[in-house]
Amino acid sequence: MQSSEEQFIGATVRLFRRARHAVAFTGAGMSTASGIPDFRSHGTGLWERADPMEVASLASFRRKPEAFYEWVRPLAQRMFAAEPNSGHHALAALERAGFLAALITQNIDQLHRRAGSQRMFELHGDISAASCLSCGRTYASDQFREQLLCAGTGLPTCAQCRSVLKPDVILFGEILPEKTMREAQ
Repeated sequence: MQSSEEQFIGATVRLFRRARHAVAFTGAGMSTASGIPDFRSHGTGLWERADPMEVASLASFRRKPEAFYEWVRPLAQRMFAAEPNSGHHALAALERAGFLAALITQNIDQLHRRAGSQRMFELHGDISAASCLSCGRTYASDQFREQLLCAGTGLPTCAQCRSVLKPDVILFGEILPEKTMREAQ
């Protein structure tokens, strides 16, 4: 007799084989095995220690960007240090094998990309770039990583207009990127 886990795996395999366009949708729980905390888990969730409207909203970023950077710094350190886990690698393998047409994720950590996923739609942006809200100039993370990861180095600023850079992640109060949403659909 098969265990419930074996039955689940068998049912999943049958669904993939019959599907014309299988798509995976992932969120914060996908990366917890890589050491990145999720947002809402009791006892460990990021929102248990901080009010998201005070540290991760567009309005609060504009008002007090240093509070955002103080909050995001430990999370960013974990993201840049983390390695993709077996789940990230499994989804990339399913894509390579032709079973997975695309991956839609709410994660900003780049672990799916680092595991080898190619056709991805990152609904909440990603940590690999930052933009100036004043002039629109965009910077790759290697251009602002030290200020992002190390306290005491100042906030990352635009080389052109000296405004504080905002990582290209969606904060509360921002609209999800229309082009990415349309492509994901």
